[in-house]
Amino acid sequence: MYAKCRFFGYARKLVDRSPALDLVSWSALISGYAKNGLGEEAILAFQEMHLLGLKCNEFAFPSVLKACTIKKDLKVGLQVHGVVVVTGFEFDEYVANSLVVMYAKCGDFLDSRRLFDAIPERSVVSWNGLFSCYVQSDFCKEAVDLFQEMVSSGIRPNEFSMSGMINACTSLGDSGKGRKIHGFLIKLGYDSDPFSANALVDMYAKVGILDDSVAVFGEIAHPDIVSWNTVIAGCVLHEQVHALSVKSGFESDNYVVNSLIDTYGKCGQIQAAEKVKRL
Repeated sequence: MYAKCRFFGYARKLVDRSPALDLVSWSALISGYAKNGLGEEAILAFQEMHLLGLKCNEFAFPSVLKACTIKKDLKVGLQVHGVVVVTGFEFDEYVANSLVVMYAKCGDFLDSRRLFDAIPERSVVSWNGLFSCYVQSDFCKEAVDLFQEMVSSGIRPNEFSMSGMINACTSLGDSGKGRKIHGFLIKLGYDSDPFSANALVDMYAKVGILDDSVAVFGEIAHPDIVSWNTVIAGCVLHEQVHALSVKSGFESDNYVVNSLIDTYGKCGQIQAAEKVKRL
């Protein structure tokens, strides 16, 4: 609780005052550091725990590997991998997935793919881990190939797979594949997923099909700030922001009106800003 609430001083005192060496407490501390982006602290805690003679388990390894990922510290990651092998956890799904992501995020895609191929039972989580690394590293063609391999192997994509695939198509500027993924998304029943919908809005705008971008946005039941930012950014590419607000029925919304006035003012269109103000 203290670690998750970022009260690390209290968390560490409890660990230090424990009358016996407690793997669960150390694991919770390392997890808290890693989840809060404190990679260095997580690694130091892991090393101290290891020196005390506590053997790491399948719950602690993913946290320290996440810490290596945060710091992009492949050297320590290799050391942790060695401990994973010695303790026999290299085929645990969560540990293996963490290793795959760690190597990929540190730029070693060859070893990442080798480890991925060695996982006996690859779930959609395993596929998504490597897939997202390809997309985030701008290896979008490889991401598309991996997605097709996943589908061919009989694994059903989930909403995270789909939104990642849409982002890959966006980076490639491939509207054809993007439309196919949109159809697949509807077939799988993920068309109401906000992450996928926002990704579609972004994709259609960036490949130059603004009407479809606006249409997908219009089908979002409750657009959030991310949805609005995405469609506005897309429309800015095509200079059509005000028209979108009118078509979407938000011309009387105070937040939208104030944003339009601000936009016109900053662009030097004072008369247009005055006109919107009088609406």
